[in-house]
Amino acid sequence: MEENIMKTHQFLLSFFLLVCSSAIASVLLAQDSKLPEKAKLETILYQDADMIGVGYVYKKQFVENQHVTFISKSFRDKHFSSYRIKEKNGQTYLHERKSNTWVDLSSLKPFINGIYFTRNDTSYIKGIVNPYDGFVCEGIFIFCNSKHNNKYFLSPLAKETQKFSLGMSGATSYQLTIKEGYKAYGKSLGDGYSLKIDFPDKSKILTLESRVVKLNDLEGFSISDADCLKKLESVKIKFANGDSFSGTVTSASAFSGEELRLLRGKYTYSTGEEVIGEYSKIRYDDGIIYVPKGIITFSDGVVASNDWLRKYNFTSKEWKQIYDSCNGLTEIRDMAAQLELKKQQEKIAEQRAEQLKRKKEEEQRRNIISRYGEYYGALIIKKKLVPGMSQAMVNEVWSKDFFDCSISTSSGRRIEVWTLNNDKMQIKIASEANKADKSGETAVAAMLLMNFLGSTSLSSVPNMLVFMNDKLTDIYK
Repeated sequence: MEENIMKTHQFLLSFFLLVCSSAIASVLLAQDSKLPEKAKLETILYQDADMIGVGYVYKKQFVENQHVTFISKSFRDKHFSSYRIKEKNGQTYLHERKSNTWVDLSSLKPFINGIYFTRNDTSYIKGIVNPYDGFVCEGIFIFCNSKHNNKYFLSPLAKETQKFSLGMSGATSYQLTIKEGYKAYGKSLGDGYSLKIDFPDKSKILTLESRVVKLNDLEGFSISDADCLKKLESVKIKFANGDSFSGTVTSASAFSGEELRLLRGKYTYSTGEEVIGEYSKIRYDDGIIYVPKGIITFSDGVVASNDWLRKYNFTSKEWKQIYDSCNGLTEIRDMAAQLELKKQQEKIAEQRAEQLKRKKEEEQRRNIISRYGEYYGALIIKKKLVPGMSQAMVNEVWSKDFFDCSISTSSGRRIEVWTLNNDKMQIKIASEANKADKSGETAVAAMLLMNFLGSTSLSSVPNMLVFMNDKLTDIYK
């Protein structure tokens, strides 16, 4: 921080440990603020230190308990050494002769301003300091430009001044704009400072609260810088969805769409769950934090540990359905259990339907063989037609209802011709399917229908069958 401010303000900032007791403040308030008669309000240009001081001076010293303002070089590229203090139209200006530049002193932002006083041979200012753009602190600060025997003085003598020193540890409150443009603020807290960052309305985070040991830990602070976040003690985060977190964080990946990545701590959901452990984003859902290593207490008081979802072997589509339908981990737990039960029940139903199918097929096989014998029975089961079969045998393979039938006689022989009718075939198939579905067992109904149609395709149904005296003689495809 010292090196950076030397570059921007051309003076050295040294940080001192300052114990600012209430006794100092009370003594300050009790002082007589009456000005000496010969005190003068002076504007002092410290050319070598690039600083301007404004305050009442008496006997070559600033008057105590009076307001002082110090302005550091924060405009243009030229040092104050090229400027002179000038009065014009009742206003105080900095004037640069070569370029004839006039700078109104009142337009410049003070580096530090407040009430000047001394205690124990040390100079203090009770007021506000702006160590750099976007950082404002309020409190009691050591501010001096002269040091002798560990005593720190603020002198109005410009020619004797080479640098100024600022002790920041007396700050009681501060405001800061971090790199992302978010507002941060805090106050002295024990041996450090509180920190609160307000996130913008569009963010998933409302606020982040933490603590820092030194204010210069906040110089150049950025929530996208892991090193900056390491300087914070345990953080407390409030989310826009009502959740909260306390623990450790680090910077998020640029591709994650997140502002911070949670590492370890306690996450409390707006839906009532509490999880303690190491964190990772839950699959398929931006709004749910999942703890694969830790303890979760569900909203109903049930406790689970570690990866309690691992036992479920759902498809990606099923997981997404769960996460999209649930609000909180308790609902995810319950819906996952319900889906698992449903899948088990469906599996049992499929197994029972398969067993019933095999049982029906075996009963049919035995019945056909007992009625038509081993030879023809085996052919019927294979859905094969051969000459010599009776009409009853053929009807077992392809229903007579698929065909238009005509009967004639020739030389005393009865000739019957079956001609395939596609409309009749479709009506018969639909009728059988409807009968099976009304039985109340959909899975079994489907299997029975397939059994009815056979394993061969409908395209294998013959176009014409010819019977003579009830025996199959000709097959036309």
